[in-house]
Amino acid sequence: MRRKPRTLVFDFDGVIASERRHWDAARLAVWELFSSPRYLGLENYFFRDAEFPAVFAQAKERVIPLECIAELKNKSVNSNWDITFFSASLHLIHLLSRLTARPEAVSGRVGEVSARFLVELGRELRTHKRKLAWSGDLLPLISTWKASSAYRLVSELNRTAHAVAGPEAGLFRYRREFWSLCQGLFQSWYTGAKLAQEPQLFVTGDGEDCWRRPRISRSSDRSRGLRSPIRRAGTVVALPRLRAVFDALQRQGYVLGIATGRPRDELLKPLRQWDLLRYFDLSRLSTYDEVAAAEDRLRRAGRLVPLSKPHPYAVLRALYPRAGDGEIVRWSEQGAGHSEAAVVGDSVGDVLAAKLAGCVAVGVLSGIGKNAAIRARREQCLREAGADRVIASVVELPGALLEIQAPAGWNLVGRTERHGARKTQDT
Repeated sequence: MRRKPRTLVFDFDGVIASERRHWDAARLAVWELFSSPRYLGLENYFFRDAEFPAVFAQAKERVIPLECIAELKNKSVNSNWDITFFSASLHLIHLLSRLTARPEAVSGRVGEVSARFLVELGRELRTHKRKLAWSGDLLPLISTWKASSAYRLVSELNRTAHAVAGPEAGLFRYRREFWSLCQGLFQSWYTGAKLAQEPQLFVTGDGEDCWRRPRISRSSDRSRGLRSPIRRAGTVVALPRLRAVFDALQRQGYVLGIATGRPRDELLKPLRQWDLLRYFDLSRLSTYDEVAAAEDRLRRAGRLVPLSKPHPYAVLRALYPRAGDGEIVRWSEQGAGHSEAAVVGDSVGDVLAAKLAGCVAVGVLSGIGKNAAIRARREQCLREAGADRVIASVVELPGALLEIQAPAGWNLVGRTERHGARKTQDT
């Protein structure tokens, strides 16, 4: 027996909202890491710093090319904080590979990259009057990586560092100091927000250490006196067409939710501004805040489980808002069943999360721009990841769903929840 999906869970960025502002924030964060005297302090590394911000629109592709962003997302790097971290790390690897002699800051080093490491390396390069400017291509460095998750791809990053630049193993660590530095700089450029607390180091039962995710504050941290050249973000398709899509889906009887890596306030603000919030079930908005809180609760219970996509937690949280963290993690680990739902996303991480949650996966190509080669590569990756259907944009979604039927299987609907003995019909 085959059934049609009844609930639709949307990724937000690349499906509803444009990510161009995020990508520019990532580029600005990387530029600051390399140009600011607070870090490497390499003057005019990407472009003539004195011409900032006017030069940024023309030169930003030198910092992180669109092809590199697209390929990182093809490798399941879903978060723009992670894109900032991996891009900055790849630039640092490339910089180290160009040096004829290994700097003292790197030679014999034990431990990860940190702000102090960047300052020491930059000071040494300036002392030896090494004037460096960016030239090269990041794409070949990641072309052999296999799609997995940001957490697991860090091992690929360190292997690349060892093979290309030769530094000691473990130079890069996920959600550690350098990752958190990239995250903070991204937030500062993107929203003017700062981290409300420093990331806290904790040790798991098996001795593995990891950073606890920090909260994001709305207070300003624009202390550098630089004017951000980032333009206001918009939707991936015109708003009237987007509203027409959601009107059609409501008429077809679908319940709509969102599973995104954005903090909740960064999701609600544009949805209200665009008058789109009314289309969604507010209990089915799964954001960074819910994922971070769940990771923290599981950590206190003695379990270190990274729950960001492609882990299906965010999708299942949107489908079953009243279920407990333990239940959702157990369902995801069982790896079976179908919840009569479809996930609509633009990245490999979205498709993998959908399939791990037992959902229909609909991939969209609108989030990555109009470059034909990039779109063809994205479509290939989405299909290889298991997408049941790939469409150009959500404009095609109402028609595509009429042709999709969900395979029957293990159905979570009707299971008794921990927070009550009654049966629920969440989807």
